[in-house]
Amino acid sequence: MHMQRKKRRRRSSAARRRRAKIKRRIYIAVALLASVAFALVVLALVRLQKVSAELKVARSESQQAVDALEAKDLRSARDHLGRAADSFIRGRNALDSAFELKIAKMFPVAGPNLRAVSAMASAGASTADAGKNILDAARRLQGPKGELVFPLADGRVDLKAVEEIQPAVRSAHIRVEAAAAQVAGSPAGSLAGSVAGAREEMLEKLVEARDALAKLDGYLTVLPPFLGGDGPRRYLVAIGNNAEMNAEGMILSYGIIEANSGAISWSRSGPITEIKLSAPAQVPLSQEFVDRWSWANPTFAWQRANVSPEFSIVGEILTSMYKERTGQQLDGAIFIDGVALGYLLRATGPIAFQDPPVTLDERSFADFAMNGAYKSFASQEVRKEFLGVAAQRAITAAFQISGERARVLGSAFDQAARERRLMIYSRHAGEQASLAGMPIGGQLKKPTGGFFSYTLQNFSGSKLDYYMKQSIDYRSRVAPDGSSSVNVKMTLQNQATADLPEYILGGDEKLESRKPGDYFGYLTLYAPEGSFVTGGESKDSLLSVLPDAGHAAFSVAVLVRPGETRTVELEYRVPTPPASDDASGAAKNRFELLYVPQPRIRPDSIRAEVSFDSGTVAEPSGFAALGGRTLLFDGNPQEAVEWSASWRR
Repeated sequence: MHMQRKKRRRRSSAARRRRAKIKRRIYIAVALLASVAFALVVLALVRLQKVSAELKVARSESQQAVDALEAKDLRSARDHLGRAADSFIRGRNALDSAFELKIAKMFPVAGPNLRAVSAMASAGASTADAGKNILDAARRLQGPKGELVFPLADGRVDLKAVEEIQPAVRSAHIRVEAAAAQVAGSPAGSLAGSVAGAREEMLEKLVEARDALAKLDGYLTVLPPFLGGDGPRRYLVAIGNNAEMNAEGMILSYGIIEANSGAISWSRSGPITEIKLSAPAQVPLSQEFVDRWSWANPTFAWQRANVSPEFSIVGEILTSMYKERTGQQLDGAIFIDGVALGYLLRATGPIAFQDPPVTLDERSFADFAMNGAYKSFASQEVRKEFLGVAAQRAITAAFQISGERARVLGSAFDQAARERRLMIYSRHAGEQASLAGMPIGGQLKKPTGGFFSYTLQNFSGSKLDYYMKQSIDYRSRVAPDGSSSVNVKMTLQNQATADLPEYILGGDEKLESRKPGDYFGYLTLYAPEGSFVTGGESKDSLLSVLPDAGHAAFSVAVLVRPGETRTVELEYRVPTPPASDDASGAAKNRFELLYVPQPRIRPDSIRAEVSFDSGTVAEPSGFAALGGRTLLFDGNPQEAVEWSASWRR
């Protein structure tokens, strides 16, 4: 018995020793693991500090490159982009090659953050390198001091310089699109606040860069053949008068220009009445357009050719009408309005006229050409011809400049295109396909979110649009499924006075209801495709709800007497927008609203208020946050404005 107790004590003592030994080994292992983990954390922190420093340098160099480009200093921009690409690459390599960071990526919190940062570094390197390649290809456009020189001199565009830079731009477009997709595909959840903010900011900038490169690629593709690089071209120039509006300024004057090997010459001009048709032109139009606009005779009356805001349709009508009248087939059509002609004078300088003795510059051109001229000319025929003659002189002068003034001219053309005051149509299918995706193509964009635009067309036989003032109150309420209800109030004010010339006031002696100074207009509100009217004070006054230009379109007639104000109000529902096919994923969980103003002499005022029934809204772009789930924009934009905000349902 005693021996058995001794054996049990020995076994128990041995077990305790074994357990103690195991514990010591566990403690040692834990201590070793803790030491290794600590060392890895220290190494990771050191490596992350190095990565952070490299990325800060890359961001600084990128911003300096942007500043240099805005200053038109190509040499400096090229150097900054090169250094930015190197820093992005060093930061990415430090992230991807470090053993301690590879381990850290396996942990739930650290992993998503490190993968997101790695994607941003890689995208930044690719984008910066693509930008540098463009600037390397643009050396032909670089002046002796490294400045940007527009390729126009002695009345001829250097098409060779344009063709040399185009491949680099296309390659950059492809690389930036891939970079945007890479960042969009990186982890978006479980990110630290600073990483999430950087990811959102970078994705937004990459999408902006991608879109800008797409536009530039389109211009560089179209420009050489359009300017006669493959042989002579002839175009109709339709000159719009913004004092008498259709979808754009009413076409009252025209010109014919010829392009050959980059040189442009003006061959003739005159009032549109000198090429009046005796029968409607045969134009291949969609049934949608015919149903919507045939009553206005747009293929017969030049003054109504641009009743639709879609310039691809209008351009086809214009070239067909010219062929019907003359038998000559043109290569395309160019629309330019009186305000855009004034923009050209920034580059050319003022132009002087002898009858009446007046000198016009950018500030005074539109005011005189579309208002003052009607008070200064005794002859109606001379009045009609003035805008055409002024257009001929402005455009001819524009293509004779060079150097710094050529760069200013390029900026003026770009502004005019963004404001839908300058639009181009080509009968050559490939060129037209490229133009359709650019602002200068004059196509109404079909967004995946909200959309609003309008046209107010003058049916008064007057020049009263100069005296009309418009304001818009747009209110949208977004439901949890993304559909929305919209209330639009459009206020029209007629500021004409009785002492204006009869030519401006218009009027119809045959109609008692149409007196001088009365503004009779055809107002069309444009909404996303599939929208339908649900109410509003003007619901019962609707003349048409037929679609136009790929959008829902609601039209009413308005009569606004001098000194009076008229308000048109409609309510409509917008269906749930289709899923975005944006490869970058930038539109995911984002509310968007696009407003396209009519290109009038003076900008309208718009107040846009958007409220959300559910979800959270943050980081509005263009909007001001009123608090909670309500966003606001209040301004007087002259070009299309896209507002957006992060919205999580």
